[in-house]
Amino acid sequence: MVEGLPCLIYPEDLPAVERWLFGLQNESIQNFGFHVITSYGNRKWLKLTGLVKITEEQDFFDRYRQQELDVFIKNKRLTEEAERQELYLKSYEFAEGISATGMWMINAATHEAFYSDAVYRIHDLPPQSLNAHLYSFVSFVHPEDRDALITAFDKAYQARTPLHLEYRLLLNNIRIKYVRLCTQWSQSTRGESILSGIMEDLTAQNDTDSKLAGINDLLKVKNGLLQQAETLNQTASWYMNLATKKVVYSAGFYRILKLKPADLPPDPNQLLPNIHPDDLERVEAVISQALSERCPKEMAFRIVDHNGKFRYFKQKISFLNDHGRDQFMVGTITDVSKPEILERKLKKSLASLHLQSIANRQLEEFSLAGSWLLDLTSGETTWSKGMYTLLGLKPSAHQLSQNLLLTLIHPEDKKVFSDYIKTVIDSHSEATFDFRVIRHAETRYLQAHFIVLDGEAVKLFSATIQDKTTEKQLQQQLKEVLTMSDMLSDASMNTVFVCDRNNYLIRWNKRCEEAYGLKKEKVLGRHFFDVFPQLKTPKILHLFEQVGRGETVHLTGQKAMLTGGYQDLLMVPVKDEKQSIRAILTVIQDTTNEVELKQKLTERLQFIEKLLEESVDRVIVLDRNMNYLYWNKRAEEYYRIRKEEVLGRNILDLFPAFINDPSYSEFRKALAGKTVFLPASVTNETEQDYYETYLVPFKDDKEEVTGILWIVHDLYKDRQLLLQQRKTYDIIDALNEGYYELDTGYRVKYINQSAEKFFNGGKDDFVGKVIWDAVPQAVGGPIHAVILKAMEQRVAIRGEYFSRSTGKWVFLSVTPTTDGLAVIFFDVQKQKDDAHFIHLIADTSPNMIGISSLAENKWIYINKATEDFFGYTNEEMNEPGRGLWSNLVYPGHIAIVEALFQSVAAGQPGEIYEANYKVLRKDGEYRWLYNRASVFKSDERGRPVEILSVAFDNTEKVVAEEKLTESMDWLKSVLDNAGNSIMALKPVRNTAGKIMDLEYLLVNNKAAESVHRWDLVGKQMVQ
Repeated sequence: MVEGLPCLIYPEDLPAVERWLFGLQNESIQNFGFHVITSYGNRKWLKLTGLVKITEEQDFFDRYRQQELDVFIKNKRLTEEAERQELYLKSYEFAEGISATGMWMINAATHEAFYSDAVYRIHDLPPQSLNAHLYSFVSFVHPEDRDALITAFDKAYQARTPLHLEYRLLLNNIRIKYVRLCTQWSQSTRGESILSGIMEDLTAQNDTDSKLAGINDLLKVKNGLLQQAETLNQTASWYMNLATKKVVYSAGFYRILKLKPADLPPDPNQLLPNIHPDDLERVEAVISQALSERCPKEMAFRIVDHNGKFRYFKQKISFLNDHGRDQFMVGTITDVSKPEILERKLKKSLASLHLQSIANRQLEEFSLAGSWLLDLTSGETTWSKGMYTLLGLKPSAHQLSQNLLLTLIHPEDKKVFSDYIKTVIDSHSEATFDFRVIRHAETRYLQAHFIVLDGEAVKLFSATIQDKTTEKQLQQQLKEVLTMSDMLSDASMNTVFVCDRNNYLIRWNKRCEEAYGLKKEKVLGRHFFDVFPQLKTPKILHLFEQVGRGETVHLTGQKAMLTGGYQDLLMVPVKDEKQSIRAILTVIQDTTNEVELKQKLTERLQFIEKLLEESVDRVIVLDRNMNYLYWNKRAEEYYRIRKEEVLGRNILDLFPAFINDPSYSEFRKALAGKTVFLPASVTNETEQDYYETYLVPFKDDKEEVTGILWIVHDLYKDRQLLLQQRKTYDIIDALNEGYYELDTGYRVKYINQSAEKFFNGGKDDFVGKVIWDAVPQAVGGPIHAVILKAMEQRVAIRGEYFSRSTGKWVFLSVTPTTDGLAVIFFDVQKQKDDAHFIHLIADTSPNMIGISSLAENKWIYINKATEDFFGYTNEEMNEPGRGLWSNLVYPGHIAIVEALFQSVAAGQPGEIYEANYKVLRKDGEYRWLYNRASVFKSDERGRPVEILSVAFDNTEKVVAEEKLTESMDWLKSVLDNAGNSIMALKPVRNTAGKIMDLEYLLVNNKAAESVHRWDLVGKQMVQ
């Protein structure tokens, strides 16, 4: 940029300008020139002539002479850094707006959270409208993606690893957005761990990719259609480059004008040949005006062909820009000779038809009718306005056709309608029939009359259709009125009967027969109070009087006088068209079960609520998103937070540090549908916080988790008693394992609490009794055999055995004592279930998962995906010569695999190592694998003994990257071999949007040589 001038130095002159500036001498006469590029993009020559005078700013040195130079430089840099950071912040806020991204961060030490305004806008929320915590926006995640997102995020948060995810948002239960989440960990100046992330809205990008693919396909189709359209519509086109004056005519141009390329006029300003002399001046004037004003024009003119006949044409002229480079004048001509001749003939016919259409329209409106004509020769169809009215369509919004008409006809009548059309046309007869159409979800009844009209020039199929819906509806209403009472009588589950205005029974349904034991034949025609004299009470008589006055009586929860229980009573007066009461309809619904269930439910809910409030346990209820739904009095006392301050808030909003609590993962298990028990634990025997926790998931009728019941049972007092008991049984009761002692007669001398719980009994059920009498289910089982062997052979036995009494696996240790046996056991069913569950998860994973032993150099376990990929079973993978993939890895990549396993063996637990290499499958195909490995198990000295490997097929990505590299190398080779200098630059704008400089994006070898610099890419011209 030349100081004081809004221009840029031309790139090829930049080295000469730099040499001239560095070579300037004071008090010298200079005469120098160079090219510049103006802000309008024009290249101009600038010449500088005159005396050069070089001066120093003495005031600058006087002002800072007393200050130390390093202080001045430091302050200067700080100021520049502050300005640069402010500029970065403004640039980032601007970038968020145009790139649909948002930034957020969490301080893992203080749990302080911040989300930028853009994050709220991505979720269609007002900025800063939610409390900021780790899971502020979890409820907006699409239900199908929510669990996977939370699981992955929790793992990454605990491991302090970055995360890259794409998922969906479900906003207002209807709108879906696609977003990308990228996170990273960093350290603050105080050494605190900071989790920061970028959220990007991908919705528009996904829509744009789909639209772009559709546009490309559409362009191909339209190019073909354009060529066909020129032929079918007698049209042609031409265009002229206004800069070069070159004119290009389409292939149809020569065809429509019946010319050869040599017949075209040599003067490009004339454009069209053989224009009628009377039209030539006007056509040239229109073209001249269009060129001067650069605006579209239309014109009509005549051309004289080689036979001297006139042909009529219309032409449209418009202007186009080639992406800001060249401007074109485009013309389209159409041969309208035939329409011009036919137009005059049509005018008379149109006038006659206009009068006839007015008469027909009035007739159709009056009779609710419509008509349509089908020219059997040409296939042309004409629809009257009345047809649109009959079908409930707007002429401006729909174009009627036989196919559209068939879609509106009732499905059961479509075949009949089509058959009548075919029969009438084939036999040239006429027919009248009824059919139905569906108009705006309403069924309409129509009558059609078809006839074929034979004329001299044309044969017409004529259809006249009239709306008969009102007549049909009146007939249907009459039928419904006649059958209403029978339908109510036979279909209702309630007791329904009808009395006339004198209280004589005239209707009596089947439910009445069942409820009162009276057949219809015995009650119809009899007076109501003769059939039920016990109901002749002042209250019942008053009800009949009310209904007789025209009132409707509806009583709920009434005690039934005839059948017992409870009932709802509805008495409705039945009136005729003159509003005179003709009968009384009585409907009685038995609500005994509902009333009793409601009473029991109310009593049970009151009891449960009172029980929870009086409970000594802390009882809390969370919803699916871990928001508080219930908080009892015990929880208020313990946490010193009132219920009103808790309900509706999120657990991380109230306790942000809970994300780091070890028990947080247990809540995730409960949300996955598993009941969780957290036993009491304490590290300091003086602490009073000693409690056990139960997490019970709530499930709906679809077995989906809707919430968590969180019960905390305080065991502090129980623990104090336990500590007193430990004075006598220090070792025994310190164990969580089950323990009991037997004498030589197999009688129980002592049993601890864990054993009591395990056998579901108390001390009185065991102490002093033979163990086989107390637990008869164990007789004949593996544990029975172990105890007999230990007692008889006086040997200690340890191992895992199946307990018949509980149906679970236990670890059993039996040790002989001086007067019997000491038995210690504990439940290992969970460990076995967990191991089985882990294998199930691994076998359902699409990734290849394996666990290998370093000492034995073989695979301990591989999942189903690994077997399917390689084609080998776990046993085949461990065959000699194939251990740890040695014969399955591409020979040139064996060193990569060996280095991977050596790195893991020398690393620490939790560290992940990665490698990308080729392998050979059983079918002989080489595929690329991307493998991540880590220490799975270490020995007592901390040395790795087992390695976990997770791999997936990476072939498509590697092949795509190789093709991309080849394409980039090919493009660079083409540009470097070009004979011209090629540079690509992009504008650099200030905050106001003004172009301040240009930045180099691409420079080929020719261009680099011209300026003697090969490091221009990424730099600005001023640099």
